Amino acid sequence: MKLLVNNNILRIRPGSCAMPLPRVFLAISVFLTPAAFAAGARKIPPPSGLPTAVASEIIRVKDGDSIDLTEGFVRDKIGKRWITRLAYNGMIPGPMIVAPKGAKIKLKLINKTGEPTSLHSHGLRVDDKNDGVVGIGQEPILDGASHVYDLKFPDAGLFWYHPHMSDEYGQEMGLQGNYWVVDSDLSQLPKVDREEVLVIDDLLVEDGKLPGFKEGTLSYALMGRYGSINLVNNKAAWTTKARQDDVIRFWLTNTANARPFKLRFTGTQMKLVGADGGLYTKDSLVDEIVLAPSERAVVDVLFKEKGVSRLENIGPKVKQILGRVTVGAKSRLASPHPPFNSLMERPAIMAEIKPLLALRDAKPDYTMKIDATLRGQHADHVMSGSMGSDGIEWEDPMPGMSEDMTDKDVSWRVIDADTGKENMDINWIFTRNKPVKIRIVNDGKHHPMQHPMHFHGQRFVVLSRNDKPESNWVYKDTVLVPAGQSVEVVLDNQNPGRWMGHCHISEHLGTGMMFGFEVR
Repeated sequence: MKLLVNNNILRIRPGSCAMPLPRVFLAISVFLTPAAFAAGARKIPPPSGLPTAVASEIIRVKDGDSIDLTEGFVRDKIGKRWITRLAYNGMIPGPMIVAPKGAKIKLKLINKTGEPTSLHSHGLRVDDKNDGVVGIGQEPILDGASHVYDLKFPDAGLFWYHPHMSDEYGQEMGLQGNYWVVDSDLSQLPKVDREEVLVIDDLLVEDGKLPGFKEGTLSYALMGRYGSINLVNNKAAWTTKARQDDVIRFWLTNTANARPFKLRFTGTQMKLVGADGGLYTKDSLVDEIVLAPSERAVVDVLFKEKGVSRLENIGPKVKQILGRVTVGAKSRLASPHPPFNSLMERPAIMAEIKPLLALRDAKPDYTMKIDATLRGQHADHVMSGSMGSDGIEWEDPMPGMSEDMTDKDVSWRVIDADTGKENMDINWIFTRNKPVKIRIVNDGKHHPMQHPMHFHGQRFVVLSRNDKPESNWVYKDTVLVPAGQSVEVVLDNQNPGRWMGHCHISEHLGTGMMFGFEVR
């Protein structure tokens, strides 16, 4: 098999290491479209005759276990019509893999999608050879083939898995699922009545199909793909029940290609207790939760009023109802909770994070700028945004032209401010156990768009937003940088290897918005 990558011929054969060069290894993960592997258009079978997608089930694992995940086509009913989608083990979302902290397992991925794939375990601090980036320890998993990942779970929290080849296609089609890593020490969490894991997503459906998946072309490259239907656990009308004065802990993941969500449960009190990589150093009462693509949040919700509480996505112009919680009478057997407004502090987490905070007043080691290049007939186009003062596009302001803007028309760029290097030419070298301060600047002058920036293999702490210091901290792997704003993070470089970072709007990643770094 021959592939053209960065104008160089790359030969891939069984047993070979696809990418020996640090500058090139990042390219293959994104730019291998299906057209690079076979002549002809993507072969998406019609829904008739396919197995029906089912709801996610739990797979509980322990240290030393082995499990299988099979990627394949299913039919899924959205509204009144059946459409073709992809699923892990026939489930959308895929199975929720529950593992104890510290466990190691083997996960065999079996590919029946008709095109090459890989699996990225988002947020897990695995070895780089098991991170799902083609060219670092693995080749593309061809159709009909399989690959075994050695996974480890060093951190408690909520993580997720998705493809890392043609992400904008596979993830939208349904390839997404959670890891829930649990810790026996529950003393750092307040008492709740129960817990639920919610996958928040959107899906773009037109005339009973998912548009824009054309041969060899990445569509929606400018804004990313905003969906027409919002989904919670793949349901357009998610429901659950609670009793008056119940406290439910929701573990949330945003798996949308591009859409950020601002979430709230009406008629409740909400308490933010955790995010991507674990728990905050202290709880905080909040009115809503902003969740960018790939971010997670852990929120406790007190249902004080009988009736119906709506899970809403509250944009500046449109309020969308994602689901409903029916709140019944209070149980006579319910045990009392501590006052909901009592905010727990976690000294153990603070002690762990404190060394990273020593860089708060230090000069950034690196500064990253975000920009875009438009070409051809769009070269002189000025992007006029619809966001307010928060610098976030909650909706696509130009849906009519979005599909036509492809990777041939636009390139999103990350730029090393000190060297001028861009995207795949960036290959920062870090030292293990030596934290690095990075400033990310999104001036938004030519591209009023937010960007969720994700670092593979490491965790980080946000130090400041718009030069305003943070006062509550949590380990993260993705941070949202709104247009016209800046964010400073300190990368906790404990996991050696070669890694990539990128914008987690799938279509921006597909235009090349990624960079490399190495921890030695």
